[in-house]
Amino acid sequence: VHFWCQIGLYHRREAEKFFFINYFEALKQWNTAKESYEQALKLNNNHVAAVLGHVRSLIMLSRYKLAEKSLDEHVDKAYISDTSERWYLQGLLKRKLQHYAEAKRALET
Repeated sequence: VHFWCQIGLYHRREAEKFFFINYFEALKQWNTAKESYEQALKLNNNHVAAVLGHVRSLIMLSRYKLAEKSLDEHVDKAYISDTSERWYLQGLLKRKLQHYAEAKRALET
């Protein structure tokens, strides 16, 4: 799991580097990161870094409904419910889905 998360993190950082230089290359990197996190989730569905990385990748690929579904599957579990990145991603996701009141609530939490 750690191996796949490290690969996903590498591609995430590459995507962030390319984001303003070459958007299409950034999308390829985000897709590769998403696939790496999916491999990690196949091995351990409760790994925090894999869940959050997968959700972030989906958001950056504009797959908002899928990201919301993925985050909602894990939101009630104790290992992820109190992480600050989870609240940030939830606020970002709700804003992208134009649920502004829910986004504000998530970011204030």
